[in-house]
Amino acid sequence: MSRSNDIKEFHHRYHVMWPKDINDTYNCFYCGDVRQCKDHFPPINYAFMYDSSQPHLLVNSCNECNSMLSSSIQNNLMDRKAYIQNKLRHRYAKQINCLWTEAELDKWERENGKSRLLTSVKAFSDGKNDIIDRVNYPGYEYDIDGIKGDWYEECLKITILGIIYQNYEIGISEVCKENEISLQGAKLRISRGEPIEDVVNNMTDIRTFNIEIRRIAKDQGIKIGSLRTKFNKERKSVNFMNDIEALYYLERNIK
Repeated sequence: MSRSNDIKEFHHRYHVMWPKDINDTYNCFYCGDVRQCKDHFPPINYAFMYDSSQPHLLVNSCNECNSMLSSSIQNNLMDRKAYIQNKLRHRYAKQINCLWTEAELDKWERENGKSRLLTSVKAFSDGKNDIIDRVNYPGYEYDIDGIKGDWYEECLKITILGIIYQNYEIGISEVCKENEISLQGAKLRISRGEPIEDVVNNMTDIRTFNIEIRRIAKDQGIKIGSLRTKFNKERKSVNFMNDIEALYYLERNIK
């Protein structure tokens, strides 16, 4: 389903978070920067996996935080905020860890005069305090439809492959364990917007393929690299439904 269709079908579930303090009205909830858009929590392209009775929020966000969140899934709003804080720490690590304070750089300039190196260092360190403030921003209290929000740490139940789990972390962990696929790899692909069902199916196919190609290589006494080369050549020359079918065809006709 496209994002435009998701918005048409599920947007009515979402309620705007209103800061209790009017001074927070134009602040990004995640970092305190200027509000530029609304973030859907949970992500609207995964809204079909959540019960409509659970809180669906439109959260004040800056463009940078909204972009970093993308289609990533978290258990609750504070986990979502922590996700942003970690992203900001990573993105601006060099500036955050800059060894010189603004006062020290000004003192150096007074004592030694301007230089190209000093100008570069000052430009690099500019905004360090602002970045640190964004990383440490505490968020704010809010109302939803006139009711004080208390869903900061409430985990949203989620349905994955027809089964209801208490939260996303439990659900995706159980699914990956059951299908014997990488949890880290699955989370990465989901964060990039790939539907969870497709992630599980594709990664299961990849796992099966890797197991089978090692078995065939061992049975036939062929190096895996050589077998992969034969497979790639065969895959291009014949129209197969999938890689597994192509691999079994190659096994039957290997020379």
